[in-house]
Amino acid sequence: MSGPPSLLGIYTRAILGAVTKSNKRIPESLTTVEGIASEWFSFSIDEAHVEQFKQVVGGASNPGVPISYLQCYLNAMPMNMLTARNFPLNVLGSVHESSSIESHKNVSLVSKLTATSNMNSAVLLSNKKDWLFKHVTTVTDDEADGEVVMTLTNEFRVLNPERNKVKVEGGKPASVSYDAESGWSKVGAWDYPVDTGRSYAGLNGDINPIHLFPITAKLFGYKSCISHGMYSVCKLMAEGEGVASAVQSSGGKMKISARFTRPTFLPAEVEAWKNGSGEFVFGVRDKEGVLKETVKGLITM
Repeated sequence: MSGPPSLLGIYTRAILGAVTKSNKRIPESLTTVEGIASEWFSFSIDEAHVEQFKQVVGGASNPGVPISYLQCYLNAMPMNMLTARNFPLNVLGSVHESSSIESHKNVSLVSKLTATSNMNSAVLLSNKKDWLFKHVTTVTDDEADGEVVMTLTNEFRVLNPERNKVKVEGGKPASVSYDAESGWSKVGAWDYPVDTGRSYAGLNGDINPIHLFPITAKLFGYKSCISHGMYSVCKLMAEGEGVASAVQSSGGKMKISARFTRPTFLPAEVEAWKNGSGEFVFGVRDKEGVLKETVKGLITM
C-alpha cells in the first residue's frame, strides 16, 4: 500500500458485511481464518496530526511523538483486515479486547517508517462463544536498516449473536480495594464527556457506532456510547501522575499492555490507579463507591 488503508473502503465493506455476512450461520467449529494477506506501507510522521492527538488525549506540552501515537495512527490496518471481503464475520458492533505496545526507541517527527500488519489465522472462542482475533503490526525504521522500533498487538472480539443464551460457570471475581493500604496510588481522575468517543474516533478512524452517540450504541444493546479503551491508555501515558514523567524519561524503551474489561459508558467520571509492580487500572465508581474496572494493564520499563 502507498498509505494507510482507506477508511471509506473499510466502512463501506463493514456496512455491506452487515447485509451479506450472517454471524448466526458461522459454526462453532470455526478455528482458523485463512487467506488474509499481510499489508504494509511506508510513511512519515504528520506533525499536525500528532498535535491534534495531544490536544485530544492530553500531554500537549510533552515534547516529541507520544509512544501511544502509532497505535492510534495505525489503527486502520487491523480494521482493514477485519473487513476484508474473505473475512467470514460481520464485524459491526465488535469490540477492541486488548492491546500491547512494545516500544524499543523513541520515534521522531522526521522518522521514515514502515508498518507491516499480519492477522493471526487462529480463532479463539470466549466463554460467551464470541470470536477473538489477534493482529500484529511491526513498525521498522527505514533509515536504520529496518530496525524494529515498535510492535503493536491488538485483539478484537466479534460478538456472538446468541451470547445471551450462553451460561457461564463460576461466580464473579472478588473485588479489589484500590487504596494505599493495598499498595495502590491514585494517579489520575478525569471527566469523560459524552463526545469522548467521537473525539478519539476523529484521530484513529474507529467510528464503530458504539463509540459515537448514545442512540447508535443502543442499537447494539448498550445503555450509552462507550469510550475507546485505548483513549484511557493514552490518557494515562500522557497525564498520569508519575507515569507521564516516567514515559518521557524512558527513551522510548517500554512496554504497556492493557485489557479492556468493562465498557466506560459516557459521560463518566474515571479514575486511574497504579501499584509498585507497574500494574494499573481504570475504573468508574458505582453507587456504593466501589471502583468497577474498565481497563487493567501493566507497564514495564
